[in-house]
Amino acid sequence: MKINLNSKENTATITIQNLNDLFSLYLLVERGDELYGYSYRQEKFSTKEGESVRGEKRKIYLGIKVEKAYFHEFSDVLKVIGPLIEKPEDFDISGHFHSFNIKIGDTIILKKSNWDSAIIKSILKNISEVYPDTLIIAIDYNEIAIGKLGKHDLKILYDKKENIGGKRYEDGKFDIESFIKRNYSVVMDLINQIKPAIVILYGPSIFKEILYEQIKTISSNIYKIAGASGGIEGLYEALRNDEVLKVLALNTNTIDNFSLTNLIQKEYEKLAIGLQEIREISSFTNAIDKLLISTKLLKESDSEKTTLIKNIAENVSKQGGEIHIIYEDSELGRMLDNFGNIVAILRYKVK
Repeated sequence: MKINLNSKENTATITIQNLNDLFSLYLLVERGDELYGYSYRQEKFSTKEGESVRGEKRKIYLGIKVEKAYFHEFSDVLKVIGPLIEKPEDFDISGHFHSFNIKIGDTIILKKSNWDSAIIKSILKNISEVYPDTLIIAIDYNEIAIGKLGKHDLKILYDKKENIGGKRYEDGKFDIESFIKRNYSVVMDLINQIKPAIVILYGPSIFKEILYEQIKTISSNIYKIAGASGGIEGLYEALRNDEVLKVLALNTNTIDNFSLTNLIQKEYEKLAIGLQEIREISSFTNAIDKLLISTKLLKESDSEKTTLIKNIAENVSKQGGEIHIIYEDSELGRMLDNFGNIVAILRYKVK
């Protein structure tokens, strides 16, 4: 999560980078807070006869006073709802409420009357802004750029553009093949130097496919994601791409399958399973080191159960534990499905 606190205004500008961030925002948002950001609303017009007519949807800057927040049932989206307190003067909106559908990659502004409570401080302390070491290679038919995704920015490592005479066949092969061969050594040198956990090939399909065939034997996880552009423009376009953001989020979890499997097989007593057991432990001890919550549980819970999950997470966070949100369709998520979709890893055995 990228978060920039403004103590004078009591606001925080927040960019959601992964599922843990989305849940952290859910913990931070309280009834009465103000939330601002860009959203889509349908404009309303009145005809000469006084009839109300709906226009096209426009992206506009809005603000609401928060009444409630919950996870969307069918997607990894946090919905925050409340009455409108800010809108463009020239935009006629039907209805006085609005819901923000906040997802990975979105930026919002949250205003609170108090950022100094113990719970809020503990949540902020546990917020991290960490992606796995990632190389993004954006390639088109005559340009290639390579960037390393860091904690605060994207560092451009290589940029090359050539005039190869347009997209055409030459002796039965695309000119792009020779273009890739001329840049292959640079690509491999950077991969060997950085040893990224993830390599993302981004751009029009045929070009990233050709490059993939050249580098597919490397040890890094390689993801091929379709995009409209290559080069520098493609790198920055990739950072706004939903599929790229999901790949980064999927690879941000610091809990691996082996550690959980090992505990299940050898130290089962250091696990708490299910909401009721975890609630009891979190309410009277600081034994919980890591709390694993599947997105499936968040999306299928009613408001009462969601509030219970939030209270447990706040207790765990306040006591120095970590909160980890796990994609339900990941290997670890499928493992959690056998244990009620919520598991706590304990610091010590609890009788």
